[in-house]
Amino acid sequence: MLWAFHKVHHSAEVLTPLTATRAHPLELVLTAPCRAVTAALAMAPAIYLSGHQPTLVEVLGISLAAAFFAAIGNQLLHSHLWISWGPALERVITSPAQHQIHHSRAPHHFDRNFGGVFSLWDWMFGTLYLARHREQITFGVHGETQPHPGLLAAYLVPFRDALPYRHALSQIGLAAVTTRFRRLSATMHYGIPWLRFLRLPSGGSR
Repeated sequence: MLWAFHKVHHSAEVLTPLTATRAHPLELVLTAPCRAVTAALAMAPAIYLSGHQPTLVEVLGISLAAAFFAAIGNQLLHSHLWISWGPALERVITSPAQHQIHHSRAPHHFDRNFGGVFSLWDWMFGTLYLARHREQITFGVHGETQPHPGLLAAYLVPFRDALPYRHALSQIGLAAVTTRFRRLSATMHYGIPWLRFLRLPSGGSR
């Protein structure tokens, strides 16, 4: 069910640094508490052992940690630039090449390279994929045309895709309703331009 919402991020067919912000609002709401808990679990021992709140190491107001990860290409994880650190370092730190593989349509790339900063976790849990050479990658969702052709589709379609028993519902009339809705919007959107954003993408009755 949650994949329906994260798919908004993976349906990007071109990667740019702005793709990092391409996310469904509900995903942002759900992941924020998870990140807070993770940060708390990481910081709590440091605060307990040191007896005071840890502070960032900064130079000219810039966090050295942030500057380090920016320098090694963290801002280019979502880009077309094939930048690899080599098999040794890529077992610890995620490279732009590794994250491109994570966004690949190719089945042999599925469920690989989940780490956004550290690939160490992928190495530990068996999801690490190390490319020995540059690979030709097509971005997007495997087996689907663009499922989110507009802003409203990106916001609304995930709720439809997340419906439980969706396949059973399609067998008892959802497909027919979807077809009628498409025909209605197709005939009306020339008079009401914003209706074209509401049209469900192809494959809506899957």
